[in-house]
Amino acid sequence: MNITKISHVQCMLEVKWDIQIHGYMRLFSFAIKKHILKGTTNSIDRIAKEGEKRYKKGSMK
Repeated sequence: MNITKISHVQCMLEVKWDIQIHGYMRLFSFAIKKHILKGTTNSIDRIAKEGEKRYKKGSMK
């Protein structure tokens, strides 16, 4: 995970997963990776919304 500061109110969060699936689970690798991507995206969205909420309240400067 990398966090890059863009400005005093913005940053970019980059997440990379290196997932290896073995055995019969490889048949479902596309669905598993899609599920992980969706979970990661939802988590990042929630983190961003919480950060915006706190910034607007003035608790982050």
